[in-house]
Amino acid sequence: MSPVLAKTCPACQTRNKPKWELCIRCGESLTGVKPTGAAVKTVAPGAQTRGGPGFGWGSALVVVGLVAGSIGAWWWWTHVTPPGPAHGAIILPKPPRPATVSTRAEVPGAAAFASAQALLAKGDAAAAVKLFAEAVAATPDNGDYRLAYASCLLRTGDAQRGLAELAKLTADVPDNFEYARARAQALSQANRADEATKAFEAALKLRPGDVDVLQDLSRLYVDANRPKDAVRLSRRLVELRAQNVLYRQALGANLVQAGELAEAAEVLGSVLQAVPQAAGSRAWLAEAQARQGQPDAAVATLREGLRLTPDAPVLHRALGSVLERADQPREAADAYRKYVSLAPNAPDAAAIVARAQDLEARAR
Repeated sequence: MSPVLAKTCPACQTRNKPKWELCIRCGESLTGVKPTGAAVKTVAPGAQTRGGPGFGWGSALVVVGLVAGSIGAWWWWTHVTPPGPAHGAIILPKPPRPATVSTRAEVPGAAAFASAQALLAKGDAAAAVKLFAEAVAATPDNGDYRLAYASCLLRTGDAQRGLAELAKLTADVPDNFEYARARAQALSQANRADEATKAFEAALKLRPGDVDVLQDLSRLYVDANRPKDAVRLSRRLVELRAQNVLYRQALGANLVQAGELAEAAEVLGSVLQAVPQAAGSRAWLAEAQARQGQPDAAVATLREGLRLTPDAPVLHRALGSVLERADQPREAADAYRKYVSLAPNAPDAAAIVARAQDLEARAR
Protein backbone atom coordinates (compact mmCIF):
# COMPACT_ATOMS: atom_id res chain seq x y z
CA MET A 1 0.00 0.00 0.00
CA SER A 2 1.21 3.55 -0.77
CA PRO A 3 0.38 6.75 1.12
CA VAL A 4 -2.90 8.34 0.03
CA LEU A 5 -4.91 11.34 1.12
CA ALA A 6 -8.22 10.67 2.80
CA LYS A 7 -10.77 12.39 5.00
CA THR A 8 -11.28 10.61 8.32
CA CYS A 9 -14.91 10.63 9.46
CA PRO A 10 -15.17 12.22 12.94
CA ALA A 11 -18.07 9.89 13.83
CA CYS A 12 -16.96 6.41 12.76
CA GLN A 13 -13.28 6.92 11.82
CA THR A 14 -13.78 5.56 8.29
CA ARG A 15 -11.31 7.06 5.76
CA ASN A 16 -13.03 8.58 2.73
CA LYS A 17 -11.76 10.01 -0.56
CA PRO A 18 -10.68 13.68 -0.35
CA LYS A 19 -13.47 15.02 -2.58
CA TRP A 20 -16.30 13.34 -0.68
CA GLU A 21 -18.53 15.59 1.44
CA LEU A 22 -20.32 12.75 3.24
CA CYS A 23 -18.91 9.65 4.97
CA ILE A 24 -19.56 6.57 2.85
CA ARG A 25 -20.04 4.52 6.00
CA CYS A 26 -22.34 6.55 8.24
CA GLY A 27 -23.38 9.61 6.20
CA GLU A 28 -21.73 12.12 8.56
CA SER A 29 -20.81 15.46 6.99
CA LEU A 30 -17.14 15.79 6.08
CA THR A 31 -17.31 19.56 5.58
CA GLY A 32 -14.26 21.15 7.17
CA VAL A 33 -12.44 17.82 7.56
CA LYS A 34 -8.97 18.14 6.04
CA PRO A 35 -7.52 15.21 4.07
CA THR A 36 -4.54 13.52 5.70
CA GLY A 37 -2.08 10.97 4.38
CA ALA A 38 -1.48 7.42 5.62
CA ALA A 39 -0.51 4.04 4.20
CA VAL A 40 -4.05 2.70 4.15
CA LYS A 41 -6.70 1.88 1.65
CA THR A 42 -9.61 4.26 1.26
CA VAL A 43 -13.12 2.91 1.29
CA ALA A 44 -14.62 2.79 -2.17
CA PRO A 45 -18.31 3.61 -2.59
CA GLY A 46 -20.39 0.69 -1.37
CA ALA A 47 -17.40 -1.34 -0.19
CA GLN A 48 -17.63 -3.12 3.15
CA THR A 49 -15.17 -2.44 5.96
CA ARG A 50 -13.74 -5.73 7.18
CA GLY A 51 -13.73 -5.46 10.93
CA GLY A 52 -12.54 -2.47 12.91
CA PRO A 53 -14.56 0.43 14.28
CA GLY A 54 -16.03 1.23 10.90
CA PHE A 55 -18.09 -1.94 10.71
CA GLY A 56 -21.69 -0.82 10.44
CA TRP A 57 -25.26 -1.70 10.69
CA GLY A 58 -25.57 -4.83 8.55
CA SER A 59 -24.85 -7.34 11.27
CA ALA A 60 -27.67 -5.92 13.36
CA LEU A 61 -30.14 -7.33 10.86
CA VAL A 62 -29.14 -10.95 11.29
CA VAL A 63 -32.35 -12.54 12.53
CA VAL A 64 -31.15 -15.91 13.54
CA GLY A 65 -29.86 -16.71 16.98
CA LEU A 66 -30.05 -19.14 19.82
CA VAL A 67 -32.17 -18.62 22.95
CA ALA A 68 -32.18 -21.41 25.52
CA GLY A 69 -34.88 -21.62 28.15
CA SER A 70 -33.83 -23.41 31.31
CA ILE A 71 -30.19 -24.35 30.80
CA GLY A 72 -30.29 -27.13 33.32
CA ALA A 73 -33.40 -28.76 31.90
CA TRP A 74 -32.25 -28.14 28.34
CA TRP A 75 -28.91 -29.89 28.84
CA TRP A 76 -30.64 -32.72 30.68
CA TRP A 77 -33.37 -33.29 28.07
CA THR A 78 -30.84 -33.00 25.26
CA HIS A 79 -28.09 -35.25 26.50
CA VAL A 80 -28.95 -37.58 29.38
CA THR A 81 -29.80 -41.05 28.29
CA PRO A 82 -32.56 -42.39 30.37
CA PRO A 83 -35.12 -43.25 28.46
CA GLY A 84 -36.68 -40.89 26.01
CA PRO A 85 -35.80 -39.17 22.76
CA ALA A 86 -33.20 -36.44 22.46
CA HIS A 87 -34.40 -32.89 22.03
CA GLY A 88 -32.73 -29.90 20.35
CA ALA A 89 -32.47 -26.35 21.50
CA ILE A 90 -35.11 -23.71 20.89
CA ILE A 91 -33.97 -21.12 18.36
CA LEU A 92 -35.64 -17.74 18.21
CA PRO A 93 -34.86 -14.75 16.00
CA LYS A 94 -32.94 -11.83 17.48
CA PRO A 95 -34.76 -8.49 17.28
CA PRO A 96 -33.13 -5.99 14.91
CA ARG A 97 -31.28 -3.05 16.43
CA PRO A 98 -31.87 0.55 15.30
CA ALA A 99 -30.28 1.52 12.01
CA THR A 100 -27.64 4.23 11.77
CA VAL A 101 -27.29 4.51 7.98
CA SER A 102 -27.79 7.92 6.39
CA THR A 103 -30.77 8.44 4.11
CA ARG A 104 -29.02 11.11 2.04
CA ALA A 105 -29.19 10.55 -1.66
CA GLU A 106 -25.42 11.13 -2.02
CA VAL A 107 -24.77 7.71 -0.45
CA PRO A 108 -25.63 5.08 -3.11
CA GLY A 109 -28.55 2.90 -2.09
CA ALA A 110 -28.86 4.46 1.36
CA ALA A 111 -32.41 5.76 0.90
CA ALA A 112 -33.68 2.35 -0.24
CA PHE A 113 -31.79 0.66 2.57
CA ALA A 114 -33.23 2.95 5.26
CA SER A 115 -36.76 2.57 3.88
CA ALA A 116 -36.34 -1.21 3.89
CA GLN A 117 -35.24 -1.12 7.51
CA ALA A 118 -38.31 0.93 8.44
CA LEU A 119 -40.58 -1.59 6.72
CA LEU A 120 -38.81 -4.47 8.41
CA ALA A 121 -39.25 -2.83 11.81
CA LYS A 122 -43.00 -2.74 11.09
CA GLY A 123 -42.97 -6.44 10.24
CA ASP A 124 -43.38 -6.05 6.48
CA ALA A 125 -40.49 -8.23 5.33
CA ALA A 126 -42.08 -8.89 1.93
CA ALA A 127 -42.00 -5.20 1.02
CA ALA A 128 -38.64 -4.63 2.70
CA VAL A 129 -36.90 -7.33 0.69
CA LYS A 130 -37.61 -5.49 -2.56
CA LEU A 131 -35.98 -2.32 -1.25
CA PHE A 132 -33.00 -4.24 0.11
CA ALA A 133 -32.61 -5.71 -3.36
CA GLU A 134 -32.70 -2.19 -4.78
CA ALA A 135 -29.97 -1.08 -2.38
CA VAL A 136 -27.81 -4.04 -3.40
CA ALA A 137 -28.36 -3.26 -7.06
CA ALA A 138 -27.21 0.33 -6.44
CA THR A 139 -24.01 -0.76 -4.69
CA PRO A 140 -23.42 -4.48 -5.39
CA ASP A 141 -20.09 -4.46 -3.55
CA ASN A 142 -21.58 -3.31 -0.26
CA GLY A 143 -21.40 -6.34 2.01
CA ASP A 144 -23.68 -4.87 4.67
CA TYR A 145 -26.44 -4.29 2.12
CA ARG A 146 -26.00 -7.86 0.89
CA LEU A 147 -26.17 -9.23 4.41
CA ALA A 148 -29.36 -7.31 5.12
CA TYR A 149 -30.88 -8.54 1.86
CA ALA A 150 -30.03 -12.16 2.63
CA SER A 151 -31.35 -11.86 6.17
CA CYS A 152 -34.61 -10.36 4.94
CA LEU A 153 -35.01 -13.19 2.44
CA LEU A 154 -34.77 -15.59 5.37
CA ARG A 155 -37.40 -13.57 7.22
CA THR A 156 -39.79 -13.98 4.30
CA GLY A 157 -39.28 -17.74 4.41
CA ASP A 158 -37.17 -17.91 1.27
CA ALA A 159 -34.41 -19.95 2.88
CA GLN A 160 -33.01 -21.21 -0.40
CA ARG A 161 -32.30 -17.74 -1.81
CA GLY A 162 -31.28 -16.31 1.54
CA LEU A 163 -28.72 -19.04 2.16
CA ALA A 164 -27.48 -18.75 -1.42
CA GLU A 165 -26.91 -15.01 -0.96
CA LEU A 166 -25.02 -15.63 2.28
CA ALA A 167 -22.89 -18.29 0.59
CA LYS A 168 -21.93 -15.85 -2.17
CA LEU A 169 -21.23 -13.10 0.34
CA THR A 170 -18.88 -15.21 2.45
CA ALA A 171 -17.17 -16.51 -0.69
CA ASP A 172 -16.57 -12.94 -1.87
CA VAL A 173 -15.48 -11.69 1.57
CA PRO A 174 -14.00 -14.76 3.28
CA ASP A 175 -12.23 -12.87 6.05
CA ASN A 176 -15.27 -11.02 7.47
CA PHE A 177 -16.30 -12.60 10.77
CA GLU A 178 -19.75 -11.02 10.93
CA TYR A 179 -20.73 -12.42 7.55
CA ALA A 180 -19.31 -15.86 8.38
CA ARG A 181 -21.22 -15.99 11.65
CA ALA A 182 -24.46 -14.85 10.01
CA ARG A 183 -24.24 -17.67 7.47
CA ALA A 184 -23.48 -20.24 10.14
CA GLN A 185 -26.44 -19.13 12.25
CA ALA A 186 -28.76 -19.21 9.24
CA LEU A 187 -27.65 -22.73 8.32
CA SER A 188 -28.21 -23.84 11.90
CA GLN A 189 -31.68 -22.27 11.90
CA ALA A 190 -32.44 -24.17 8.68
CA ASN A 191 -31.44 -27.44 10.38
CA ARG A 192 -28.55 -28.00 7.97
CA ALA A 193 -26.32 -29.20 10.78
CA ASP A 194 -23.33 -30.46 8.81
CA GLU A 195 -23.03 -27.25 6.80
CA ALA A 196 -23.65 -25.14 9.89
CA THR A 197 -20.88 -26.95 11.76
CA LYS A 198 -18.36 -26.23 9.00
CA ALA A 199 -19.52 -22.62 8.78
CA PHE A 200 -19.17 -22.08 12.54
CA GLU A 201 -15.72 -23.66 12.42
CA ALA A 202 -14.76 -21.20 9.69
CA ALA A 203 -16.12 -18.28 11.73
CA LEU A 204 -14.23 -19.48 14.80
CA LYS A 205 -10.96 -19.39 12.88
CA LEU A 206 -11.60 -15.70 12.19
CA ARG A 207 -12.37 -14.92 15.83
CA PRO A 208 -11.30 -17.79 18.15
CA GLY A 209 -12.58 -16.14 21.30
CA ASP A 210 -16.16 -15.37 20.24
CA VAL A 211 -18.36 -16.86 22.96
CA ASP A 212 -21.52 -16.97 20.84
CA VAL A 213 -19.85 -19.04 18.14
CA LEU A 214 -18.20 -21.27 20.74
CA GLN A 215 -21.60 -21.96 22.31
CA ASP A 216 -23.39 -22.59 19.03
CA LEU A 217 -20.67 -24.87 17.70
CA SER A 218 -20.50 -26.77 20.98
CA ARG A 219 -24.24 -27.41 20.76
CA LEU A 220 -23.86 -28.75 17.24
CA TYR A 221 -21.06 -31.06 18.38
CA VAL A 222 -23.28 -32.36 21.17
CA ASP A 223 -26.18 -32.97 18.78
CA ALA A 224 -23.81 -34.80 16.42
CA ASN A 225 -22.58 -37.03 19.27
CA ARG A 226 -19.12 -35.48 19.25
CA PRO A 227 -18.67 -34.95 23.01
CA LYS A 228 -14.87 -34.68 22.91
CA ASP A 229 -15.12 -31.77 20.48
CA ALA A 230 -17.81 -30.22 22.67
CA VAL A 231 -15.51 -30.59 25.69
CA ARG A 232 -12.72 -28.80 23.84
CA LEU A 233 -14.96 -25.79 23.17
CA SER A 234 -16.45 -25.85 26.66
CA ARG A 235 -12.96 -25.66 28.13
CA ARG A 236 -12.31 -22.59 26.01
CA LEU A 237 -15.54 -20.97 27.22
CA VAL A 238 -14.59 -21.61 30.84
CA GLU A 239 -11.15 -20.12 30.18
CA LEU A 240 -12.80 -17.00 28.78
CA ARG A 241 -15.55 -16.74 31.40
CA ALA A 242 -14.27 -18.59 34.46
CA GLN A 243 -17.00 -17.25 36.74
CA ASN A 244 -19.87 -18.21 34.44
CA VAL A 245 -21.68 -21.06 36.17
CA LEU A 246 -23.57 -22.12 33.06
CA TYR A 247 -20.37 -22.58 31.06
CA ARG A 248 -18.89 -24.69 33.86
CA GLN A 249 -22.08 -26.71 34.02
CA ALA A 250 -21.96 -27.28 30.27
CA LEU A 251 -18.34 -28.40 30.56
CA GLY A 252 -19.32 -30.87 33.26
CA ALA A 253 -22.20 -32.21 31.17
CA ASN A 254 -19.97 -32.64 28.12
CA LEU A 255 -17.34 -34.38 30.24
CA VAL A 256 -19.97 -36.87 31.40
CA GLN A 257 -20.96 -37.56 27.81
CA ALA A 258 -17.30 -37.95 26.85
CA GLY A 259 -16.82 -40.52 29.61
CA GLU A 260 -14.41 -38.33 31.61
CA LEU A 261 -16.40 -38.94 34.78
CA ALA A 262 -13.87 -38.07 37.48
CA GLU A 263 -13.17 -34.65 36.01
CA ALA A 264 -16.88 -34.13 35.39
CA ALA A 265 -17.63 -34.79 39.06
CA GLU A 266 -14.90 -32.33 40.08
CA VAL A 267 -16.19 -29.58 37.77
CA LEU A 268 -19.83 -30.06 38.72
CA GLY A 269 -18.96 -30.31 42.41
CA SER A 270 -17.23 -26.93 42.20
CA VAL A 271 -20.37 -25.44 40.67
CA LEU A 272 -22.51 -26.79 43.51
CA GLN A 273 -20.11 -25.40 46.08
CA ALA A 274 -20.71 -21.97 44.61
CA VAL A 275 -24.42 -22.44 43.86
CA PRO A 276 -25.95 -25.36 45.83
CA GLN A 277 -29.34 -24.77 44.17
CA ALA A 278 -27.95 -25.34 40.64
CA ALA A 279 -30.32 -28.16 39.76
CA GLY A 280 -28.86 -28.85 36.32
CA SER A 281 -25.35 -29.28 37.70
CA ARG A 282 -26.63 -31.53 40.47
CA ALA A 283 -28.48 -33.72 37.99
CA TRP A 284 -25.33 -34.11 35.90
CA LEU A 285 -23.20 -34.84 38.97
CA ALA A 286 -25.62 -37.61 39.92
CA GLU A 287 -25.38 -38.98 36.39
CA ALA A 288 -21.58 -39.04 36.63
CA GLN A 289 -21.80 -40.86 39.96
CA ALA A 290 -24.29 -43.38 38.59
CA ARG A 291 -22.07 -44.10 35.59
CA GLN A 292 -19.15 -44.63 37.97
CA GLY A 293 -21.15 -47.36 39.72
CA GLN A 294 -22.13 -45.22 42.71
CA PRO A 295 -25.96 -45.27 42.67
CA ASP A 296 -26.26 -44.58 46.41
CA ALA A 297 -24.11 -41.47 46.08
CA ALA A 298 -26.15 -40.38 43.07
CA VAL A 299 -29.43 -40.78 44.97
CA ALA A 300 -27.99 -38.86 47.94
CA THR A 301 -26.85 -36.04 45.64
CA LEU A 302 -30.32 -35.73 44.15
CA ARG A 303 -32.21 -35.95 47.44
CA GLU A 304 -30.03 -33.17 48.84
CA GLY A 305 -30.96 -31.10 45.79
CA LEU A 306 -34.64 -31.81 46.31
CA ARG A 307 -34.31 -30.66 49.90
CA LEU A 308 -33.03 -27.34 48.60
CA THR A 309 -35.26 -27.04 45.52
CA PRO A 310 -38.15 -29.53 45.89
CA ASP A 311 -39.95 -28.31 42.77
CA ALA A 312 -37.03 -28.60 40.34
CA PRO A 313 -38.36 -30.93 37.59
CA VAL A 314 -34.91 -31.92 36.35
CA LEU A 315 -34.01 -33.41 39.74
CA HIS A 316 -37.10 -35.61 39.80
CA ARG A 317 -36.38 -36.84 36.30
CA ALA A 318 -32.77 -37.55 37.19
CA LEU A 319 -33.83 -39.38 40.34
CA GLY A 320 -36.21 -41.54 38.31
CA SER A 321 -33.40 -42.44 35.93
CA VAL A 322 -30.97 -43.37 38.72
CA LEU A 323 -33.56 -45.39 40.62
CA GLU A 324 -34.63 -47.22 37.47
CA ARG A 325 -31.05 -48.28 36.79
CA ALA A 326 -30.74 -49.31 40.46
CA ASP A 327 -33.68 -51.68 39.91
CA GLN A 328 -36.15 -49.77 42.07
CA PRO A 329 -39.05 -49.55 39.60
CA ARG A 330 -41.79 -48.29 41.92
CA GLU A 331 -39.68 -45.48 43.35
CA ALA A 332 -38.47 -44.62 39.85
CA ALA A 333 -42.04 -44.44 38.57
CA ASP A 334 -43.00 -42.10 41.42
CA ALA A 335 -40.10 -39.79 40.59
CA TYR A 336 -40.98 -39.77 36.90
CA ARG A 337 -44.62 -38.94 37.65
CA LYS A 338 -43.55 -36.09 39.92
CA TYR A 339 -41.39 -34.78 37.10
CA VAL A 340 -44.33 -34.77 34.68
CA SER A 341 -46.62 -33.11 37.24
CA LEU A 342 -44.11 -30.28 37.58
CA ALA A 343 -43.34 -30.02 33.85
CA PRO A 344 -46.44 -31.22 31.98
CA ASN A 345 -45.39 -29.45 28.79
CA ALA A 346 -41.85 -30.83 28.73
CA PRO A 347 -40.86 -32.26 25.33
CA ASP A 348 -40.49 -35.75 26.79
CA ALA A 349 -43.52 -35.67 29.11
CA ALA A 350 -45.53 -38.26 27.15
CA ALA A 351 -42.56 -40.61 26.87
CA ILE A 352 -41.87 -40.35 30.60
CA VAL A 353 -45.51 -41.09 31.46
CA ALA A 354 -45.32 -44.23 29.33
CA ARG A 355 -42.09 -45.21 31.06
CA ALA A 356 -43.65 -44.73 34.50
CA GLN A 357 -46.53 -46.96 33.48
CA ASP A 358 -44.14 -49.70 32.37
CA LEU A 359 -42.23 -49.48 35.65
CA GLU A 360 -45.43 -49.66 37.68
CA ALA A 361 -46.44 -52.78 35.77
CA ARG A 362 -43.05 -54.35 36.53
CA ALA A 363 -43.41 -53.52 40.24
CA ARG A 364 -46.73 -55.32 40.66
